[in-house]
Amino acid sequence: MRFLATALSVCLLATGALTAIVSQPEVEAVCVQNFAFSTELVLIHNLFFQTSGHGHHDDTRTVVQKYIRAQATRNFTELLALGAPGATFFFAGLTSQIPLAGTASYEERITQQLPPLLGSFGTFTIDTLGITVQGDTAVAETHDLGTGAAGTPQAGRTYDNLSLTKFVVKNGKIESVREYVDFFAVFNYLGS
Repeated sequence: MRFLATALSVCLLATGALTAIVSQPEVEAVCVQNFAFSTELVLIHNLFFQTSGHGHHDDTRTVVQKYIRAQATRNFTELLALGAPGATFFFAGLTSQIPLAGTASYEERITQQLPPLLGSFGTFTIDTLGITVQGDTAVAETHDLGTGAAGTPQAGRTYDNLSLTKFVVKNGKIESVREYVDFFAVFNYLGS
């Protein structure tokens, strides 16, 4: 970024020398356009090479990592705190066949729907296979593995699933979650 500021300064200093040939507003406009284009190139570079310390990529990634850790440890208080007011949570699937499918409020999913499901596990782990970030949007691929707790209808059953979850994070809070899982694995675990 220091290079871009220096380039803009040099361009604007040259304005005085070039005004004999072209009008000052025209030279300034070209300088500003080149500066804006250079800034876009730096942002594109940072996006593809995921460099740190250049904006919201790290913030988005960090929020998603916190979400995954909180879900793995079944920390519903932390999960709830990560959501923005009015956030939504979508599960893929046919709403006529899958009670959790469709869109609900993030708060409802975290406080009412996930605790009974995740609470049935004696052991539960989430292995993050990858997180891809673009601006305020991240997609996480995870491997979820659990075993039903003793004393539950799922006792001894194994839950083994891969999921893709898309997050939109703004100002450090999750605004939307869209989760895609294999519901056959869910039904197998639940005994449905």
